[in-house]
Amino acid sequence: RDRDRDRDRDRDRDRERHRGDRDRGDRDRGERDRGDGPPPAPAALLEAPEVYGIYKGRVASVMEYGCFVELMGFKGKHEGLVHVSSIAPGQVRSASEVVKKKDEVWVKVLSLTGTRMALSMRDVDQRTGEDLTPHLSQRAKAEHDRLGAAGASNPTREDAGISGIKRAVLDADDGAAPRRQRKRLTSPERWEARQLIASGVLDVRDYPDFDEEHGVLGGAEEAEEAVEIERNESEPLFLRGQTKMSVAMSPIKIVRNPDGSMQRAAMTASALAKERRELQEQQQRSLMDSIPRDLNRPWEDPMPEPGERHIAQELRGLGYTADPMPEWKQESFKKGVAFGFPATKSTMAEQRASLPIAALKGELIQAIHDNQVLVVIGETGSGKTTQIPQYILDHEIAEGRGSQCSIICTQPRRIAAISVSERVASERGEGAPGTPGSTVGYQVRLEAARTADTRLLFCTTGVLLRMLCAGDAPVRASVVVVDEVHERDVQTDLLLVLLKLLMPRCPHLRVVLMSATMSIELFANYFGGCPTIGVEGRTFPVEHHYLEEILEATGHQVAAGSPCALQAAQGQVASAQVSFTGAGGRQVSQTVQWEEEAPAAVSESWREGDFSAFPEHVQQSIKRLDEARINYDLIEDLILWIDQNHESKGAVLVFLPGMSEIQTLYDALSGRRDFARDGKLWVLPLHSSLSSQEQSQVFRHAPPGVRKVVLTTNIAETSLTVDDVEFVVDTGRVKETAYDKRKRMTTLQETWVAGQNMRQRCGRAGRVREGHAFLLYTKHRALRLLKPHRVPEIQRLPLEEVVLQLKACAALRDHFDRGAGVASLLAAAVEPPTPGAVESAVQNLIELGALRDEASEALTPLGHHLAGLPVDARLGKMILFGAIFRVLDPVLCIAASLSYKSPLVQPFGLREQARAAHERFTRGHRSDHLAVWDAYTEWRRVGDEEGPRAASRWCERFYVSGQTMKMLSEMMRNFRDILVSAGFVTRGPRHDPDARRRAIAEANRHSDNVGLVRAVLCAGLYPNVVHLEFPSPGAQPRLVEKTGEVLIHPSSSNHRRTAFESEWLVYHDKVKTSRVFIRDCSTVPLPAVLLFALHVEIQHAKHQVVIDRWLTIRANPRTAVLLKTLRTQLNALLEGKMRQQQLRRRARLARSGRGDGAGVDVQEATPDVEDAENREDSIIANVATLLAEPEPNKTQTE
Repeated sequence: RDRDRDRDRDRDRDRERHRGDRDRGDRDRGERDRGDGPPPAPAALLEAPEVYGIYKGRVASVMEYGCFVELMGFKGKHEGLVHVSSIAPGQVRSASEVVKKKDEVWVKVLSLTGTRMALSMRDVDQRTGEDLTPHLSQRAKAEHDRLGAAGASNPTREDAGISGIKRAVLDADDGAAPRRQRKRLTSPERWEARQLIASGVLDVRDYPDFDEEHGVLGGAEEAEEAVEIERNESEPLFLRGQTKMSVAMSPIKIVRNPDGSMQRAAMTASALAKERRELQEQQQRSLMDSIPRDLNRPWEDPMPEPGERHIAQELRGLGYTADPMPEWKQESFKKGVAFGFPATKSTMAEQRASLPIAALKGELIQAIHDNQVLVVIGETGSGKTTQIPQYILDHEIAEGRGSQCSIICTQPRRIAAISVSERVASERGEGAPGTPGSTVGYQVRLEAARTADTRLLFCTTGVLLRMLCAGDAPVRASVVVVDEVHERDVQTDLLLVLLKLLMPRCPHLRVVLMSATMSIELFANYFGGCPTIGVEGRTFPVEHHYLEEILEATGHQVAAGSPCALQAAQGQVASAQVSFTGAGGRQVSQTVQWEEEAPAAVSESWREGDFSAFPEHVQQSIKRLDEARINYDLIEDLILWIDQNHESKGAVLVFLPGMSEIQTLYDALSGRRDFARDGKLWVLPLHSSLSSQEQSQVFRHAPPGVRKVVLTTNIAETSLTVDDVEFVVDTGRVKETAYDKRKRMTTLQETWVAGQNMRQRCGRAGRVREGHAFLLYTKHRALRLLKPHRVPEIQRLPLEEVVLQLKACAALRDHFDRGAGVASLLAAAVEPPTPGAVESAVQNLIELGALRDEASEALTPLGHHLAGLPVDARLGKMILFGAIFRVLDPVLCIAASLSYKSPLVQPFGLREQARAAHERFTRGHRSDHLAVWDAYTEWRRVGDEEGPRAASRWCERFYVSGQTMKMLSEMMRNFRDILVSAGFVTRGPRHDPDARRRAIAEANRHSDNVGLVRAVLCAGLYPNVVHLEFPSPGAQPRLVEKTGEVLIHPSSSNHRRTAFESEWLVYHDKVKTSRVFIRDCSTVPLPAVLLFALHVEIQHAKHQVVIDRWLTIRANPRTAVLLKTLRTQLNALLEGKMRQQQLRRRARLARSGRGDGAGVDVQEATPDVEDAENREDSIIANVATLLAEPEPNKTQTE
């Protein structure tokens, strides 16, 4: 026995020595594999490839499932397969998307089995040949050496058990008996084995933990080994078409046979269905025509008092019942993606003639001719958006005025303006909008498709506003059609103010206001009692189900103490003074206290409504329900009930307040066994922050047997149509933006939807078929407690941009010359803002330097330039300063991203991976703004050097939106053109490329000076700065600003960071949700704050500097005086620069005859250019040098 133990010890030492030698060899090979450059080319041809070696190869052939690569540098031919999942990171549907025949690539050998060889391209950097996964290669090599080549690939050899696990370990140098490998048992298995042994059925030697030498071993568990698993995100071939990743892919290629029997049967069925539909529509029209119609009658008011009047919408379904839809039709009905215009086999003329608005064509044209303003309320599907502008154009052409007319149609969103123009052009049988000969065009921000032939222009509301403000010439448009006027955004209300002021001066102008849900009386009275016309819609019936009915149908109960139940109020403490006579006749006085039970909390609907007709559990649930909270459990139960009780697999559209609620419900539905087990639900989010690719998923149809559930916000109310929606679930909650003028803070408040929003949401279920709307609030709230209309944006948002636009509007020059102010102009709005909001906007513009004072409200030179930039005033100031300080491109990129959106996306479900990838752009600084600029420069470099396909792959790898990058590039070009026309930037002659390059280089002379770029950010965004206070080293800093303490938003790259290179942060936006957060922040140096602060006071005796009368810092008096001197010189330079460019611009306009040049001194407009430029260069160089120096190590704050 002692001999055996000694032999075992020697054998273990030999194994450890052998393992150490092998590990050292593996480390040497791994270091060679991890070299910075590609592996050195061998001097002679190699014999055969090695496993996990990296070699150069050439693509021999490309298949759908991968590509075959022939290795280069070998004596014989060695060819292997690179599977489609191993070609590139992310999902690759086909190998031809990435590689093509004869491409030279780097590959890594994964395995060798006989003549077969498995290769990988995704594990190797295709530019340098570097191994991207060396740790996996080392671990696999060690395992391969331990098991041996045969053992690793032959799980059926004699000494292998199931899955290749060795059954016994036998020493080669002695005849010792093999030790049986222990099997890990579960607790029930151990109990069963012990019972069998105790009963004598099982011999103790058969016990899995029995050892010949030691008997039954203890229950100690073996040490667990950490195993690293690499997840393969690619879709396996055998599951193609069965998962969410490929739900839109069809494994069967459909070929249409026009002469086949199925096609003939389909055509016959379509003709019969059309005939039956036309008969039903004729019957319905006859019923409607029998009702007296008077366009001026008050009973057609779309917002009547309860029980007072009726409208056509209530009469539309009178006596009408739809035929039951057969099962085959339910499965195939409307399977194409419609994007708001469902496909049909009717001709275009038949489609237009079948619209409800076609019957009112004559009345509409006559009403527009007789009145300067007309209000049209057309229900969903009536055809008002596409038909009314065409009716006007066709009438003008018929009257011989087609060449002189100009019709402008506004839409609140750019996507709506473009899509409607394309639809109208298609209906008229013309080319695409903006093509020669087409009478239809569109113009949105940074994009226009219009020619001299354009007579019908679709544009966004902001574009028309800028047209009106560009000059003081009379409006040349014949008709202005304002669509979706009910949305009441700031630009729409401002447009109505301008149109009302211009109409007396332009008697030829006609204005048409259109909407599906709006207060007719409000807008009709605003325009002096103008006439109104109502148009019925063409939607399918929608059955409404309220909360009490949903609770009864699903059996859901709201228990006391649940998150959705009202919290019991704390009882009041009552007390009384008690006096009594004690022993010996002593008077004793004592205070007795007790807690009075608080009245039970009940919901508002329970106090005012009547629910006696419903079961007890429904009454109790409504009584204790906190109606302001979203009941996610009820939504889950409701979706399950819909899936079990409705055979049709129509999609479910769930309206939620915001992104956090979408994420919560998405996680709950995805993890529920009822749905996850059979894959019965396909849950999709829809939010404005998601990428275009993620948003487009909602238009795809679910495969058979799967129900699509779309989680969205109010973006789906009017902007788009998901054509397979049959069920709508409305939580009744929405997040609205409000502005606190005192704290200068945007607040995102969750509130109840308005009645018009409720109707829009319910209507989503009846666009293409009969539907159901499930309202998660009581009928009493829906009919009695909801406000009829939402509060307009002009009463909720900051008005700085509105005031700037009005002050710069040439059409309002007479109004301001008479001494009237902005407040009096905005008081004439449909629903004017409060005077305090206007005063706050004027004060903010004075601080920004855009207005001179409150008395005159005159624009400064800076204000004139800011009004010409299509961005927020602060971003406009940032752009101008970027041009002056020669840091143009970084500032243009940052301003474009803040004005549009960030290209750094975080896809749904991949937030953490995206944040890790974005660390690449914030590694060298603490700035969300500079991260966008770094990403943009790298995207441009990859695109210029390797082509657009490489740039697209780069965007996919680092979670960057290529579409947003292209939009930012276009916006930068647009901003640069505006600066060139204003004289802040030179471009160089078009025929001289070298001069253009020199001009670009001059405009970006200091772009590499990061400190100067940060200072320009501070100049534009000030006073949006916060100061960092560190309670202790390494602790989370406190962020303090003038109005209080704030936090960094979780979406920022600075969230939860404790180390900053400066104690100052500048931010773009501040929002209040559960707490006050700042978004898009960057550190800025202290000198930048001192240079661009509104007020700086130097206290020489105390060695202190007071910034904006709220923050005191320690500073050397001499340094502070030098900074103040430089600040004075800089302010004089900036003011002179702004004034000089304004004078030059006015002089140019005067010479060209396009503007008023009165009062412009030619010599004043053209001073000594050389002296001015030398002085400017000197001051800017001093500022750049100051900000490029190392920042102070520490500032003491009091």
